[in-house]
Amino acid sequence: MPRLKMEDDEFDVDELEEAEYDEDSQVQPYTGPKPPDNTILPGRIKKMWWTFTKDDDRLLKVLWEADEYAGKYKGFPVWDNVTFNTKSKWRWKPFLDAYGLTVLDVKKKLFVVSADPDDDHPTLGAEIQKIGTLVPGEESADSRIIVVHKRDNQGNMRANVVKYLPYEDEDEDEDDEDEDEEEEQPPPPRRAPAAKSAGTSKAGAARRKPAPEPVDEEEDEEIEDQEEEQDPEPPAKRRAAKAGTRPAAKAARPSPAVPARRTAKSGRVAGKPTRGRVNRGSDEEPPF
Repeated sequence: MPRLKMEDDEFDVDELEEAEYDEDSQVQPYTGPKPPDNTILPGRIKKMWWTFTKDDDRLLKVLWEADEYAGKYKGFPVWDNVTFNTKSKWRWKPFLDAYGLTVLDVKKKLFVVSADPDDDHPTLGAEIQKIGTLVPGEESADSRIIVVHKRDNQGNMRANVVKYLPYEDEDEDEDDEDEDEEEEQPPPPRRAPAAKSAGTSKAGAARRKPAPEPVDEEEDEEIEDQEEEQDPEPPAKRRAAKAGTRPAAKAARPSPAVPARRTAKSGRVAGKPTRGRVNRGSDEEPPF
């Protein structure tokens, strides 16, 4: 059996042995369950490469992996191809939006690990160090994906990305912030209804009257006492004066019969005999 002879420049053993690599950045074998179709998984981009399609369109090859928040699907890997052409905007636009990037960022802010084309992966292309603020393997590469399974050209079932989503849902974050603010802030003080402008209703303005001032009972009694001291007339006469002039009919009414009166000196009833009764003067004594 003939042995194949290889030159050092073709296969350098020393160079291969001394090469360094990061074990943590490599894809670990996944033995867990496969998520059902249309499952939303949280995770991050582990690595990216910059290459071309068969039609010479620029292609972003992505290795995405589910994180610990994916539960039993932690470590589930997904390979994805993001092609940049006008027909595939429905694919690359959600990808850029999920990471806060633009097409201009891809053109102006894409950095590769090595500028030497000889260092590119033979099938994957040039390894990307970062695109704008997106750094593979770091927190800036976090996102969520909607995953489905399809058969590839070889007939094998493989996971595919339907759409990229931001790692955190903005609507849920706003709801959480609102709830926190409601719990932390005390209830607002009760305010009186706002008064209407005077010009809004003329009838209402006419009906509005100033509130009566409170009456001090002690002051009221002092005023009455002063009036009684200044007015020598008896109360009955003052009441008659306040009541006003009575009707003429009552004034003309004849007075009732006045009973007989005794004289001041004699003590007898005027017009009647004494009937033997003696007038009791102060200087006379009785006859018995």
